[in-house]
Amino acid sequence: SVAKITIDSYLVDLNRAAISWFVDGVRQDTAEGKTELSVTLGGLSTETDIRVRTIDFSGVDASFSTTLRPTELEILWEADTYTPPLYRGRALPSPDSRVSAYAAARFVRPNNVRVQQSDIIYTWRFNGAILPESGRGKSSVHILITGMYGEDTLSVEVESLDGKFNASQTVRVPPSPPHLTLYRSHPLLGIDYYN
Repeated sequence: SVAKITIDSYLVDLNRAAISWFVDGVRQDTAEGKTELSVTLGGLSTETDIRVRTIDFSGVDASFSTTLRPTELEILWEADTYTPPLYRGRALPSPDSRVSAYAAARFVRPNNVRVQQSDIIYTWRFNGAILPESGRGKSSVHILITGMYGEDTLSVEVESLDGKFNASQTVRVPPSPPHLTLYRSHPLLGIDYYN
């Protein structure tokens, strides 16, 4: 994956400063006003050290460094509504139905040790409001869908206990009004779910 890094400063005039970028200690570029850098990251268990140094026209020298650690985060969700047999797709929410969501976070340290779910803090939000089900090891949540119009937004922010890993993800939960479907019940073959 590729990360785009941008710097900003209220103390240094970056438009007239010589900006030097270093990736894992190796100088990548030096130019006046170069406030962005694209970096190719490794896999889940890698770390990339980024350092930027600026020297402005008056001689003010400033630097900043950070470490990038790739993470993966997915939100899986489905409603508790009915779907007929052979239905392709997930169960969609209708008004007054419940949605179950699960956050699959993958944080892997450089020694290929995965951070356990119990060592991750989950902050769940539904339409911007923090849910009480948030907390350490709380990778799943159940919410009630009350509206019928517009889409609801479900998001989660995850962070390891030591603060070295974090990620966030947002999904939209579209309401689906219920509708009635009739199936033919054949006396010998049973219910014809294909029609």
